[in-house]
Amino acid sequence: MLVPLAQRITESSDGILPVPKEFIQEGLSADPGALNTFSWIAPDAGLWHVAEGFASAVLNNQAAETRCWPVEEEDWEQRRVLNTQLSYWLTARAYQGGRPADYHGNFGDTAEAAAVLELDVASQREWVADVLRRIEEIPCVTDGSGE
Repeated sequence: MLVPLAQRITESSDGILPVPKEFIQEGLSADPGALNTFSWIAPDAGLWHVAEGFASAVLNNQAAETRCWPVEEEDWEQRRVLNTQLSYWLTARAYQGGRPADYHGNFGDTAEAAAVLELDVASQREWVADVLRRIEEIPCVTDGSGE
């Protein structure tokens, strides 16, 4: 049940986003700071929730590679909006569909990503590359740990 989700995350990310070697359920990693973890399956959340966790692990690895953090509030907001779009796209690709109607919560605006999911795969990958380029263009400072 989880392997196909992880495979689809890996396939969708291939060549454009760094994918962890493995996904580990939160609480089971020996490294408390592991970036490749996903939340356990909540009975009322189901596989969409797990797919979100896999997507978060990929995006956390992407952010960790750059170690560059926005300084200004509006830059953080721009990054949050772009990451929300990427997260929704990646989650929906893994889940093979949009967010279930019975999945409740506060969600950012994902209309752009939802529309992109209707495009062919090559166009989707171009969109992801463009979103990543826009994220890279956000002014930021490095934390120095990657040096």
